[in-house]
Amino acid sequence: ILGIILAGAKSPKVNLLLLFVLVYGFSIVMFFVTSRYRLPVVPILIIFASFAILRLFENIKNRTIPWKSLLILVFAVCLVNVDIFHLKPGPKKLLASEAESWYYIGRAEGDQAKNEMGYKIQIEAYKKAIMTMQKSVAMDSNFSSPLTFIGIYKIEIAKNLMRTFETNTHITKDRTSIVNDAIRNLDEARKNFRIAQRIDPQFTSFLYNFCLALYYRNIIEYNLSDNTPKVIAKNIIKRCNKIDRITNELLQSNQFKKYEMYYEIKRKARLQQQAVSGK
Repeated sequence: ILGIILAGAKSPKVNLLLLFVLVYGFSIVMFFVTSRYRLPVVPILIIFASFAILRLFENIKNRTIPWKSLLILVFAVCLVNVDIFHLKPGPKKLLASEAESWYYIGRAEGDQAKNEMGYKIQIEAYKKAIMTMQKSVAMDSNFSSPLTFIGIYKIEIAKNLMRTFETNTHITKDRTSIVNDAIRNLDEARKNFRIAQRIDPQFTSFLYNFCLALYYRNIIEYNLSDNTPKVIAKNIIKRCNKIDRITNELLQSNQFKKYEMYYEIKRKARLQQQAVSGK
């Protein structure tokens, strides 16, 4: 604040920078509460703060007391820390803002994991993204988005574990461990989707991913399970019926225009059901 006042008094040319800070800052306060949206004005504020520090050093060097500047500085410090007008966000908003920041970091890590080469490297990258998302959940337990993406990343881990059988068909030693790990990740994914649904029942985007978890669980059951054919068929048909019911609800809701995705998973589930109907 001191730098803005001193710089504005010294040269009217800085008014353009000041106008940008005020307009952009007002738009952020009106629509967003997260700190990351304020980053574009930080470099300009650093320039103003540097100018104020430089002027203060010049006054000290010339042995003059800048009473006006000191009064402005004291007023600015009181305004920021005392919060007379109750402009500072409360603890809940601060936690929600930090939770959102961790969520976007996790999204970036998840996007990076998708581009990694090799299923083992991808698995570790997705685990890292999940740990970041869990930090977001720990700060705001009512935030459904990180729970949804934890489920999505666990599905990706399960898919990569299944790829080990595609690349090496002679796996015998760790076969049970790999299968159980894939099943565990899919079950945990569904658990996270259910929690997300309880938090935000109006938001249905995670239901499609819930169907994906059921679909990949059927693939494991069909190809890698030690159960009898009748038990395998019973379990797969049960999951396929659930996929059919959920996709019908999604198609009727009209909340998201992703009909091709819904019809595709519905079609795949029907093919799975047909494959085991004769067992």
